[in-house]
Amino acid sequence: MEQLIDFHAPEVQAVLDTLLKDRSTGKNIIWATDPPEELQTVMYEPVTDRSQITTQQLRLTHYEVVLPRMMKQTDTQQQRTCKKGEVFSPAWVCNKMNNALDADWFRGLGAEESAGQFTVELPQGWQTVETPVQFPVCKGRTPAWVQYVQSRRLEVTCGEAPFLASRYDAATGEMIPVARRIGILDRKLRVVSENAATEDEWCKYATHAVQSTYGYEYQGDNLLLARVNLLLTYKRIEFVSLQDMKGSKYFGGEYDKLRHLTELNWDVLVIDEAHEGVDTYKTDLAFDRIRRKFTLHLSGTPFKALANDKFAGDAIFNWTYADEQAAKRNWQGEPGQQNPYANLPMLNLYTYQMSEIIRDEIQQGVEIDGETQEFAFDLNEFFKVKPSGSFEHEAEVDRFLDAMTTQNKFPFSTPELRAELKHTFWLLNRVDSARALAKKLQAHPVFRDYEVILAAGDGKLDDTDENQKSFDRVKAAIAHPKRPSPCRWGS
Repeated sequence: MEQLIDFHAPEVQAVLDTLLKDRSTGKNIIWATDPPEELQTVMYEPVTDRSQITTQQLRLTHYEVVLPRMMKQTDTQQQRTCKKGEVFSPAWVCNKMNNALDADWFRGLGAEESAGQFTVELPQGWQTVETPVQFPVCKGRTPAWVQYVQSRRLEVTCGEAPFLASRYDAATGEMIPVARRIGILDRKLRVVSENAATEDEWCKYATHAVQSTYGYEYQGDNLLLARVNLLLTYKRIEFVSLQDMKGSKYFGGEYDKLRHLTELNWDVLVIDEAHEGVDTYKTDLAFDRIRRKFTLHLSGTPFKALANDKFAGDAIFNWTYADEQAAKRNWQGEPGQQNPYANLPMLNLYTYQMSEIIRDEIQQGVEIDGETQEFAFDLNEFFKVKPSGSFEHEAEVDRFLDAMTTQNKFPFSTPELRAELKHTFWLLNRVDSARALAKKLQAHPVFRDYEVILAAGDGKLDDTDENQKSFDRVKAAIAHPKRPSPCRWGS
């Protein structure tokens, strides 16, 4: 059977003394049940049901005296059932009861029956609803999803807390993948992940989710297991720039920061934009200091890595727009299951063919320091921004916008073409570039007639702007246009 609780995990060891603390007495929690017989052979003093659970007891027995019910001997399970009435509900029962609890909570808000659906119940099982959980609109009040996250929930005689944190099925010992978990804390964290707009907001409401989730348990070993299960459910997600990490003395830099990155055991290291200069000796050394099970490289342009055979064929996963649309067309789900791709729009992709004159000039290359180099367009360089916030190549960006709105057959060159492009979404590689371009669009003789929304960073063009989710701003602009049509810029 897979290990259900790893007391040696650094995140558990770091707070083990806290997990053992009894808040009412200031001492450690007591066993409050018959202690395992192994303790009598390793401890100098007798250990009774009134004895405190200590780190010394745990370490001397290699933590084998505190085990989930499914890993205990059958006779021990039976004794605890007879003496303490200990029985654990299967995960499918926990899901059914939590669904009933949620249904009652959503009815209290006057929500429709389709709101608040986390799972579809099956005979002794369930199917996770993959679309985001729907919440009613609460005008002028705290958003419903925040109310849900902050709602106080208590599991009485919680045992290992299967109703709160369903890391594994307490009745069978089977591990449950994160996407299928049905505990109260699991549900709250899912809601936070589906609604939080920023990293800070995610951390804030994930903390509220934990703070408002309670369990009561009498037996000390079960209480410790419940606390560990909640701790391991509240998994940490860390966002760190490569530049910031390299500045840490723990990764070859000079500043005393980010030490915890080297001390924890991470499930996965996700390297975004993996083609952007991460394939260097210093970067490899830095990544080697992060203990993890898996590494995931993300890139929209992985050509160099593929050309150098950096990854085996079975380690490469491609997902393009064409794949997305094919999945949308060919979706075959269970009865009543929604197509998760249904809301993805169809896009028409266009390119412009270079004239023969330009093509010939490009093929000749350009002379730099006495050597002929190939022509290459660098999007990063073209939209590079000065510290003042203006473009480095101001005149070239102006010509680009003018070309888009005046030259024959370009997308915004005539009123008829502009009428076809009511809502457009343009991408840039950096937040400061998106902000600078959004300001320039507002001053442009053609694009100033569009509602320009900055969908990058904090979404503010200046300090007077209201802090609001970009998606909500776009929806509001389309529903109640102040100008003829909206135009979004993001990075």
